[in-house]
Amino acid sequence: MHDMIDIPSCNAAVVRCMNLSGRDYELVSQTAREIIVRKQEITRKSRRERMAAASRANRMSRDESFSAFAQISLDDAKRKKRSASLSKTSAGSESDLMSNAASDNETSDSNPSFKRYVGNIYLDRHNSITRYQSYSNIDEATDEILDAHTWESLFDSTSETSRTTAIETLFGATGVDTYMIPNAQPEPCACEPEVMRVWLDDTIHLFAPSLGHAVAALPDATANKPKKLHFIISYHRLVGRNDTDIRAAAEAFVTGQYLAGALKCEGLEYVVVTLLALDAKPHHFAFKRTSEDSTVEGFCEMSSARGFWPHIADQMEVERLALFRVECVGVLSSRSHHRHTNFVTPSEYTVGVFLAEEPNVKPGHKQPQRDRRVFLRAAVYNKDLLFENSPSEGTPRRTALGSVTMDSELARTTIGGSSSGVHDDSVFADVLGSLELAVGRHRTAANHVFINLVGADAEDDLPSVEAAIASFIHTAFNDLKRLKVACVEVRVGTGSVIAMNTSGLRFKITKTLDCAARDVHPLLNKIQRKRMACQNLSSTYVYDIPEIFANVLAEINPGVGDIIDLMELIFDPRTRALVCSDRAPGLNEVGMVCWRVKLATTEYPKGREIILVANDITHMSGSLSPPEDSVYRAAFDLAVAEGLPCVYISSNSGARIGLDEAVKAAFRVKWVDDDDVSKGFKYIYLSEDDYEILSAKGRVKAKRIVYRDEIHYALTDVCGGQSVECLQGSGEIAAATSRAYKHTVTMAYVTGRSVGIGAYCSRLCQRVVQHVDAPLILTGASALNKVLGREVYTSNSQIGGPKVMGANGVSHLTVPDDVHGVKNILQWLSYVPSRRGAPLPCVPCVDPVRRYVTFNPPSSPHDPRELLHSFFDTDSFMEVMPDWGRTVITGRARLGGVPIGAVAVETRTVDKTIPADPAFASAQIAEESQAGQVWFPDSAFKTAQAIGDMNREGLPLIIFANWRGFAGGLRDMYGEVLKYGAYIVDALREYKQPVFVYIPQGGELRGGAWVVIDSSINPEQMEFYAAEGAKGGVLEPEGIVDIKFRRQDLLSTMKRTIPGGIGDSHEDEAKKKALMPTFKQLAVHFAALHDTPGVMLHKKAIKAVIPWETSREFFALRLRARLAEERIKSAIIARGGSSADFPRLLASVSNVIEQVVAEEFGVVVPETHADVEAMLATINRDD
Repeated sequence: MHDMIDIPSCNAAVVRCMNLSGRDYELVSQTAREIIVRKQEITRKSRRERMAAASRANRMSRDESFSAFAQISLDDAKRKKRSASLSKTSAGSESDLMSNAASDNETSDSNPSFKRYVGNIYLDRHNSITRYQSYSNIDEATDEILDAHTWESLFDSTSETSRTTAIETLFGATGVDTYMIPNAQPEPCACEPEVMRVWLDDTIHLFAPSLGHAVAALPDATANKPKKLHFIISYHRLVGRNDTDIRAAAEAFVTGQYLAGALKCEGLEYVVVTLLALDAKPHHFAFKRTSEDSTVEGFCEMSSARGFWPHIADQMEVERLALFRVECVGVLSSRSHHRHTNFVTPSEYTVGVFLAEEPNVKPGHKQPQRDRRVFLRAAVYNKDLLFENSPSEGTPRRTALGSVTMDSELARTTIGGSSSGVHDDSVFADVLGSLELAVGRHRTAANHVFINLVGADAEDDLPSVEAAIASFIHTAFNDLKRLKVACVEVRVGTGSVIAMNTSGLRFKITKTLDCAARDVHPLLNKIQRKRMACQNLSSTYVYDIPEIFANVLAEINPGVGDIIDLMELIFDPRTRALVCSDRAPGLNEVGMVCWRVKLATTEYPKGREIILVANDITHMSGSLSPPEDSVYRAAFDLAVAEGLPCVYISSNSGARIGLDEAVKAAFRVKWVDDDDVSKGFKYIYLSEDDYEILSAKGRVKAKRIVYRDEIHYALTDVCGGQSVECLQGSGEIAAATSRAYKHTVTMAYVTGRSVGIGAYCSRLCQRVVQHVDAPLILTGASALNKVLGREVYTSNSQIGGPKVMGANGVSHLTVPDDVHGVKNILQWLSYVPSRRGAPLPCVPCVDPVRRYVTFNPPSSPHDPRELLHSFFDTDSFMEVMPDWGRTVITGRARLGGVPIGAVAVETRTVDKTIPADPAFASAQIAEESQAGQVWFPDSAFKTAQAIGDMNREGLPLIIFANWRGFAGGLRDMYGEVLKYGAYIVDALREYKQPVFVYIPQGGELRGGAWVVIDSSINPEQMEFYAAEGAKGGVLEPEGIVDIKFRRQDLLSTMKRTIPGGIGDSHEDEAKKKALMPTFKQLAVHFAALHDTPGVMLHKKAIKAVIPWETSREFFALRLRARLAEERIKSAIIARGGSSADFPRLLASVSNVIEQVVAEEFGVVVPETHADVEAMLATINRDD
């Protein structure tokens, strides 16, 4: 059964489930996320177990020889030899412990370091039998090792040495070497010898075999005035009790009668209680003094430190979470060692995941944009695990979702389709896995990762740590962004490395050598809260949008790309125009923000200007009211006035709705029956006083009614609040957007959900880039469900997501995030002149103009994108609307460095899917096959729209014509194919730049398809060409033969062409029947001879026959010539000349046009040439 399961398909399905967005899919998405992470943990654990088994087998073979040697008497020479052998056996990880394990004047019995080493050897090889000469037999050695490492051994009353060794091992397992710290060795308490005391830094640790022993040892401990007091108590009643009861017992111990009056010692701020028992997990509870006065006994629990040894909590710096209400939602220790409840087990690192929430200001008060974050804290004891992020060939790697792959494999991708270089054995692997689970369960943002590299030295290790963090950020950036991680901080001794991502766009890494102060993590400020709100909506805060542009520009063109100037524009109600402002980010009082931006791009290193206008979704949910409409309308009007491209960043909730809150709070009700209000009401009214106040401001209209000597003002109209004025403003901005599209380049990037007028304005920009999680809708799913009276739609994306808007042509491009959205906008702008009427932005081209087109179109169906990539400059083609009208391909490219629009034809059959509307129970998904080389209603509309867009962008156009005609069936005619075909004619007739129609090699153009793109539609701009082997005619040869070369014609041809002729005898009739297929082929061939490029040229239907191999060179040079002609024509008209003078004047400057063509590269600006200026001057003299 397992063999029948398609594992890759299952993995892909789980990833798709994980990537579902929206509240309705939260449970499904989180379950899928847990499946993925757990699967990778199992894979990783299995791998590590195999590695550990191999390591144990290798060490076992070495132990066999070592055990024989260990039986030799421990004279001085033999002890030296044993020390060397043990050092070798330890295989590196324990060598530092073994270096002091034995000396010439010490035996192993009296050497705690040696016993500590034996314990570590046991823990690493708990399936092997270890023998040492210092024990009389194997059983004694094994018992001693076990006793030294169970929780009970911490309180062993029979052997102080055993207690000391166990305590040292406990601290050593978490990176604390008591031998390296002065006065930190375990020792009995003077007043209670059975209690061991350890002084570490400002903390006293008391190891007590019972609660009573702990209380008895307290005077000795408090006499030293510690800052923190830690009780480690053997508490056998742990077994079988729930966590709540255990916590209550610990709290009673600290705050109850046990320690009454005993904790009033100077300087004591913290009390930690650890309860231990065999067969039960350790329980840790930390309490902090509630008053700065040390004479006050009040203590309250620190939830952030619950569950951790206090020195580990210190290492993770959990006290820095003091401003939050904290809950630990995950604990993880390294898995390279086998763990057991009853043993002290070494760990390479410990990870704690905390959900931190801002406390409510008032009980029951819900704070808007509340600070809610995940803090991941890790204490790492083996610094090499941080440096494992540097990949090496052949080493297993952990991907972004935790999967393991090999560098040597050709396809290093996760089941999610991405690749990551995070090493499987790196602590970062567990960081990502833990964050996946925590962030998936809790809606948080601005999450924080803190790693303390315990025992590291700032001066020695900071450079390596900085490199490791940079590598981690680089390889896992997309995951960190998706998990909304704002900061990755690594403590390195007294130094630190901090990677901050304040805007969600990029991490900035800084390092410092002195960061001894541990400042608490502050609550988010106003700007950060707004960023968090936007991140929760998978969007970007409005004032961070310019930074995205700057980052993308720098990435596209390092050292050149940047924002040269950024000026915010605010609306002046007196002049009703935009004025410059230098206010700080976040001070906007309306939900619409506008900038004039000067971008340094590859095409314009000195800068090009655009108008950038964006919704602020954190202001009234991005809703639009008259103040927002004023800013938007003024921005588009400014773009039209100056001919600048205008980019709209859309994220809104449509027109603003609202009620008059003052009237809402003041109105009264005249009930039909005051004793039974269920009978309804007669009217609502205002008292005389309220009416006098509210009517004076024009907020209400009312009818005066006298009821029982009391005056009621029954409300007829409430004029306050947000109402039809918002709809009026929506109409104004819709008109402004439509007007701007006609006169300049308009683009919209839908970064967040856009509703109603927000969706219309995006569409009216005509060039739409849509974020995958940003629906374009008129009415929300919940509102539609209420209208329909049942739960029909599950999310807004189901109605207006990219799968809908990309498939119907509303959205031109879809992107996974805002960075890719801005990249697409900037790439689109790279084809567009800097302002209306400016020269096309030409760039140096490394792809030679005079090269052959290497792709040879086959006669069978093929991908026409290969044709486009071979014809245009390398990697310059940008396709738009790929999911709509798929029998036509549209986009922009460069030819010899010059931007040009392109329309090509899909030769393969494609499938069109029409989704079923769940609002109709009988609706079903419809699948429709569309043949290649045919215009269908959608592809005809797509062609017309693309041509119109390119015309308004000022681009020349080339059409690779290869159509057999229009689809003319009932469904297509009902789908208005005729109307959309006519739109193509309209678009070409209005085209104001050069248009080339070229039938490529093997292509054909028939019937109505020829008609709608014939050069006679716009003879001033259109030129028609064909390649050798191209075909064109009214019908295909087979169709013409059926009509014009019928059976009688075929028989006549037989009689005329067969040598010796053919008669009407019975034998000749059989011969005619046998020869009929041959003569049909002959007829088809004859008909095809009417469709050749030679015929087209002879009848002047085309201008020339251009071989396919040299077509790139021809059109690149012809394009420069035509652009030069059009630039000169525009200059002539601007000087007052007439179109009748074009032939004469162009002939006078033909040398300039030839020079522009000969240059092959560069901006086409012939009007600046001296000969052209002189020619233009003659126009003024003639006038």
